[in-house]
Amino acid sequence: MRDGELLALAKGKVQGVGFRRTVQAIANQLSLVGTVRNLPNGDVEIFAQGEKSRLDQFLHSLQKKFPAAKIEICFRPCSEKWRKDFRVC
Repeated sequence: MRDGELLALAKGKVQGVGFRRTVQAIANQLSLVGTVRNLPNGDVEIFAQGEKSRLDQFLHSLQKKFPAAKIEICFRPCSEKWRKDFRVC
């Protein structure tokens, strides 16, 4: 069941440290779908869809793996359109 979406911005030392690939690996382990991409200002945007409990696990794992990163979170209601996988853009 997919009942949640997450849009987050990761700030700090998140580019050039394997952050996006780690985000993708954690998302895949939790059966989440979505995207992660570098932004021109040095931040990283994370969009994920899946079960709310797995999204919570996802955030916890990211914060544990990258304690120096500041992750700003915005949950929002599910959209009609679902991705099929998790991609690094």
